[in-house]
Amino acid sequence: MGLRRKANSFVFRYLFLLISHSEAEFILLNLGICNCFLAWLGFNQQIPHRVEDPKTVVAFEEFCRDRLSHAEIVDILEGRSPLEAVVEDILLKMHIQAKCRALCMDALSHIRRKAFHIQQIERIAKIPVNEDNQEAFPLFYEVWAALDDREVPESFEVTKSIGKGEVDYPSWGDLGFQTPLTDFRMTGLLGLKCLHHVSTEFKARARQVLAATSNTDTWLPCAITSVNVTAWVMEDAKKDKLSVFLYKDYSATSQIFYTLHAFYFFSFVNYWNNSDAKTILDFKKVSEGFRDYIIIELEKITDAYISMKNYEEGYMNAILLDSISKL
Repeated sequence: MGLRRKANSFVFRYLFLLISHSEAEFILLNLGICNCFLAWLGFNQQIPHRVEDPKTVVAFEEFCRDRLSHAEIVDILEGRSPLEAVVEDILLKMHIQAKCRALCMDALSHIRRKAFHIQQIERIAKIPVNEDNQEAFPLFYEVWAALDDREVPESFEVTKSIGKGEVDYPSWGDLGFQTPLTDFRMTGLLGLKCLHHVSTEFKARARQVLAATSNTDTWLPCAITSVNVTAWVMEDAKKDKLSVFLYKDYSATSQIFYTLHAFYFFSFVNYWNNSDAKTILDFKKVSEGFRDYIIIELEKITDAYISMKNYEEGYMNAILLDSISKL
């Protein structure tokens, strides 16, 4: 494998010289071997002004992280310097020709947009959900109204477990809470907003999930599951596993994140139902398998998105919604 890798590296570097492109340009232009030989034979290549394939941005970001200092990467991600100044610096350091300036700027703008999305997500997640946060109360009440036709529980302290006490007495435990005002420690207000979104925007389906998972031996507490799912999406986003969804989509940060959460949530419910889980104690084992499974499923969606070559604003959010409808 080592010799093969070296041979491949030699061939590609030789091709770089033949077509007068730097390695960074090779990535930005998404060149393959056929492109290399066409260029070598003298066919002129038209330089696009924007990156169409989000996987190209992924590759370019990885290349930047390998070649630039930590301070330079932070400058790209946090927007400390104007984008134009960053682009000029990148062109110089990575030997990118001026004719690729617009393409480089487009790629860097996507990378910066993704970083902005993640910063916004983290900011909302740091807002605590407790008795002092008045913004949280209406969200709780709307979640209840979306999932249960009874009167809202008289207080957040009413959290009896499923199947105990008076069956018809409304309790936050009926929705899968332990203690609503402390259940969002991991995810803050972001977790509550994700639960609110999946409950109100997918009301009928969320009710079906609640009914199907509340009265079985493999009881799955919906609210707590949603909190865990929010944490998974946050973690995957910060580990750059969801980059293609955050690069190219111009939807509001919250919208694309809420849609990703809904896709994860309903996918996990299906995964749980098809697993060999016997009790809620199997949650950790099942969720570990799901974390790998969901990334593979998202890659399939990404490949479909790229093959359709439809890059209109909000399309990534739309294709996720379509995928949810097919679960």
